[in-house]
Amino acid sequence: MKTVHVFLVLILVFLLSMSFWVSPAALAIKTMSATDVISMLSSFFLIALILERSLEVFITTWRAEESDKLDLEIQNLKDKVSQLESKNATSDELDPLRDNLKKTIYVQTNYRSQTQRIALYTGLAVGIAVATAGIRMLHLLVDPNTLSTFSEGQMGFFRVADIILTGGLIAGGSDGIHKIANVYDNFMNSTATKKP
Repeated sequence: MKTVHVFLVLILVFLLSMSFWVSPAALAIKTMSATDVISMLSSFFLIALILERSLEVFITTWRAEESDKLDLEIQNLKDKVSQLESKNATSDELDPLRDNLKKTIYVQTNYRSQTQRIALYTGLAVGIAVATAGIRMLHLLVDPNTLSTFSEGQMGFFRVADIILTGGLIAGGSDGIHKIANVYDNFMNSTATKKP
């Protein structure tokens, strides 16, 4: 775990030092209507939804059998504990079953966490692949005239940042994009009602 933290700090230092090497020009954000923003987010929502369903099929096919076995084992152990408790069994009879139940729940929790990590990393990899293929978020937000003023280094850095952010957005799933769209829509509606 410490290695991951060191790696992240090194990446952060590298990214911050890039501003000295690239000497970036300022970005001009494109003026967009609320409809344009919602339309753009809807496209990414659809991509994320497709990715989620695809990952669900692959990961369920691969990981569901073991998960189902653990669910069944936990239910059987709970049933045995309940039966023994209803018969006023001694702690010598109940403790080994309870310990086994705790261990099995622990194994199940670890298995589910591992499955979630696999889904997250796979989703991030596919999201980055989609962004690398050309479906990107940041370039849709920036005024095209600004992009033409970028140096080659800044343009490369911008593309990498765009790919990583878009990959993360897609990997975050449709629910996250839906929440972003709702927050934006609520903000736009509340500011529109405040105008005189």
